[in-house]
Amino acid sequence: MAARSDTALILGGAVAPLGTILYVLGVLGLSLALPHPKLSRLFFASWTAVFAAGASYHAVFTVLGFAAKVPQEQARADLIQRIRSLLSAIYSIEFVCGICGTILLAFLLWKSPKRWLILFMPTVWALLDFLPRFVPAPFGAVIAGGWINGWFVIFFAAALVAFHPAK
Repeated sequence: MAARSDTALILGGAVAPLGTILYVLGVLGLSLALPHPKLSRLFFASWTAVFAAGASYHAVFTVLGFAAKVPQEQARADLIQRIRSLLSAIYSIEFVCGICGTILLAFLLWKSPKRWLILFMPTVWALLDFLPRFVPAPFGAVIAGGWINGWFVIFFAAALVAFHPAK
């Protein structure tokens, strides 16, 4: 990341909130289409927390890139270690909220004819994130880097199809 320009690092962190807004709109639309309003609201809150933490995670990666440019080796290493600790804490929030929301969503979908959406849930595909490592470079890196985000897009597209009113 030290080789990236400051502009590229800043843009990488700055676009995260835009993605978060779009994801939260997707979660809102899905939660409004689900049965059991109270459980649907809990699902909405859980996955919204995941995306808010995700925006923070991406922004902190910008800071990690800046830290990688610190010329003093020991100061750089100390700073990177502290930033990685922060990233780990943010990831823990994402993990807990993601699991809770996924369990709620799986429960809500399991009782409906739309249960096939469970197969597209990003949490399921996160367990298979080792698969892109078998794809040769440079495509493997692109697929691995966008694995979870790609599955969220696929999941929300499938949910849109599943819950779109028939004409």
